[in-house]
Amino acid sequence: MLGVLVWLLAGCGPEQSPDEQLIRAVRQKDLAEVERLLQAGANPNADQVPGFEGRPPLFHAATFGYTDIAQELIDKGANADYGADKGAVTPLMIASLNGAASTVELLLGSGASVNARAGDSTALTEAMRRGYTEVIALLLAAGANPDVPMEDGSAPLCYAKSHNYTDAERLLREAGAHGEC
Repeated sequence: MLGVLVWLLAGCGPEQSPDEQLIRAVRQKDLAEVERLLQAGANPNADQVPGFEGRPPLFHAATFGYTDIAQELIDKGANADYGADKGAVTPLMIASLNGAASTVELLLGSGASVNARAGDSTALTEAMRRGYTEVIALLLAAGANPDVPMEDGSAPLCYAKSHNYTDAERLLREAGAHGEC
């Protein structure tokens, strides 16, 4: 009897849209389900899904560093530079903040703007916050401005020095960064 009740109630909840299912599949790192949903017509740029407004599927793949899923989304038309034109946080900024070097590399190769800004943040300042040397190197090689101030107003070079991010400091110097520390 309890099994029948559970079965009946399971069908009573609101059905998830294909776009919401896609975001949930991305977050669960279910590549096969992502592929199936995209093939069935889910929108790789869906950004108005209740509870996930302004965060399309690629944003979630970048958050977790799911490069294989990010590649699939981009292959199916996801905008690698989502948010850059609105001054919003981009997938590149999120991947940089989380140290997801392979995802950063994919996004850069897919047209993400290396110097896009969201308030005081850029992909480089986000990577600098945690001293992710590999990501910093990728961003600088792609043309990131090494002198965009950190959120606290300090130069990235000074920030690296004050946090003992010696490899990041070296990379910034090699890229011609300035700063009176």
